[in-house]
Amino acid sequence: MPKSNKVLSKSNPSSSESISKARTTNRRPAKIPQEVDDTKILASNIDTLVLSFDIFWDEALLFFAELGETKTKAQSESNDIPLSYEFPNPDSNYVFNIKPHGSKGYEWIVVNKEYNMVIGNWKKPQSMPSLILTIRSETLWRKGPYSAIEFIIDFIKYVGGKIHKIRISRLDLCVDVLLPTSLWSESLLNYTVTRASYDNTRRNHQQLATIDIGKNHLKARIYDKPLEIQQQSNKTWFYEIWGLNEVPENKKIIRIEFQLRREILKELGIDSVKDLFSKVQNVWSYCTIDWLKFQNNPGKQSHQRKTFGWWKIIQDGFNDIPAGMPLIRAKANQADKDMLSYQIIGLLSSFAALDFNAKPSLSLSDITLPDTFAQFLNYVDQKKFNLIEFSERVANKTARFQRNDEKWLDSLHRREQLGFLPATTSKASSVNSEL
Repeated sequence: MPKSNKVLSKSNPSSSESISKARTTNRRPAKIPQEVDDTKILASNIDTLVLSFDIFWDEALLFFAELGETKTKAQSESNDIPLSYEFPNPDSNYVFNIKPHGSKGYEWIVVNKEYNMVIGNWKKPQSMPSLILTIRSETLWRKGPYSAIEFIIDFIKYVGGKIHKIRISRLDLCVDVLLPTSLWSESLLNYTVTRASYDNTRRNHQQLATIDIGKNHLKARIYDKPLEIQQQSNKTWFYEIWGLNEVPENKKIIRIEFQLRREILKELGIDSVKDLFSKVQNVWSYCTIDWLKFQNNPGKQSHQRKTFGWWKIIQDGFNDIPAGMPLIRAKANQADKDMLSYQIIGLLSSFAALDFNAKPSLSLSDITLPDTFAQFLNYVDQKKFNLIEFSERVANKTARFQRNDEKWLDSLHRREQLGFLPATTSKASSVNSEL
C-alpha cells in the first residue's frame, strides 16, 4: 500500500486527491477531547458497490426479447412494468421493474429494491460494459457482499449470459462508531491531515451533521448516522445491526464512509471482485492512515504530531466483510410499512380536510381516522374507482419492495454449513473462483 510523509500547504488549491500528494491544515488550533475508552466500533461493511460486467449474451435471446417487449409496454403506459422470473428456484418469484427509457447508451434499466442494472443491447463485450450493476445498501448489509454478488452472477447465467469479466467501478466502505458527543464538532477539521484539497461541513438546526472531505475519485463523508436515518433514509434497521434501541445519552453514532471510484481503485490494485475480497482491509487502511487521519498539534511538522487514539480505533475498525444479517428483512419491511402508513394518514387527513371545509357544521373533534377511511371507501365506490384492477396495481409495485424469500436465505445458511459459501474473507469464495 503506497505511503507518503510529504505534507503540502493547504493554501495550494491545485493539490489533488492523487496518491502521490498530501496536505495538512493551517487552521487555528481548537481543543479536541481525546477520549478513547468511550469510543466503540458498532459495525463495518461495504455500503454501496457498483460492478461493470463484460458478458457474452449469445444464448440470451429470450431474455433480450422479454426486456424489449416489457420496455415497449412500459413506454405505452408511461410507467415501470414488472418482469418476473422463477428464480433462484421454482418456488420463488423474483421481480424486476423495467423502466420505459434507457440511460447513456444503455437500452434497458432493470431495477428492484435490491439491485439496479443498466444493460446494453449488444451481444458481445465492447468498449462499454455490457451491464452495470449497483448493489443497494440494504442488500449488502442483509445478504452480505458475497451473497449479493453471487445472486446476480447466478441470475445472469440463468437468463443465458456468459460472464467474461467483472470490474469494480465504485466502492463505498464504512465504519459506524459510537463516540462521546464532545468529539463531534466542526473543530475536527482543524486536525485533519489529508491528501484532499477540499473540505466542507453541513449543519442541521445549528448542529454539525456532516463533514465532507475530498472530491472526484476519492472522498470521505463523516456524518451523524441516526440523524440521516431520521431525516432521509428511514433505515431504522441499523439499530438492529448496532445492537441498540436508541443512541445512548451523551453519545453520537458517527459513520465514517469512503467512496472510491475506479481510477483510485486501480491504483490501489483493486480491479476484480477477487481483489476486493482479498484486499478490502488494505483499502480501509489506505483511506484512514495514508489519505486521511486526525492528529494533534495542527500547523506543526509531521514528526511533532500524533494520531488521536479514537482515530486509531477507527483505523482498526474495518473488521472483515460480514456474512449478512437476514433478520434485517423483517425490520426493513416494517420500516417501509411505517413510512407508507404515515403517507396514507397524511393523504387521508387531506381528504378529511376537504370534507370539513364542505361541512361548516362539522366539529373537528368528530373527525376520526376510521370514519374518514369509511368515507373514503364510500367515495371510491361512488366514483367507480373500485373498478380499477387493484391486483394489477399491486403487481406493478412488487419490485419496489422485492426482498428475497426466506427459503432462499435458509438455503444460503445450509450452503455455508457445507462450506460452499464463505462467512468471512479468510475463506475461499465461490464468487472468487468464478472470476
